[in-house]
Amino acid sequence: MNREIKYQAWYKKENRMIYPVIQLHLDNMPFIGWYETVQDAVEGKLTTAFLDEVELREYIGRKDKNGKEIYEGDIDGSDEPMFVAYEDGSFGLKYSEKSDYFNSCISWDRCEIIGNIYENPDLLEG
Repeated sequence: MNREIKYQAWYKKENRMIYPVIQLHLDNMPFIGWYETVQDAVEGKLTTAFLDEVELREYIGRKDKNGKEIYEGDIDGSDEPMFVAYEDGSFGLKYSEKSDYFNSCISWDRCEIIGNIYENPDLLEG
C-alpha cells in the first residue's frame, strides 16, 4: 500500500498541536518546521522546534468512518476507547501505554476518531 507521508506534532512547550509539519529534518540537529499563519507561508517565514520538543504524529494513510484522517495518538471511540499506536511494523490500537494488548487487524473505516492522547487524555480514562 502506498500512502501519503505527512505529520502533525504536539508541541510540548506550548501544549498545542501543530499541523501540518512542513519540514522534518533528521540530521545531526533534528527539527521540524511549520507556518503559523497563511501570511507566514506567503513570506516563507518558517517556525521551528527541535525534535525533542515535540511528539510527532504520523498519518497512517487511513480515514475513519466520518472521513477524518487518522494519526498516531488519535483516540477511537467506536467501542471501548483505544488509541492508535505503531508497533512491530504496523499501526493498530492499544488501551494504554502500559497495556500489552495491541491489535493491528483493524477496519479503520469503522473507527470513529474522537480526539487524541495529547489534547484529550481524559477520553482514555475508564
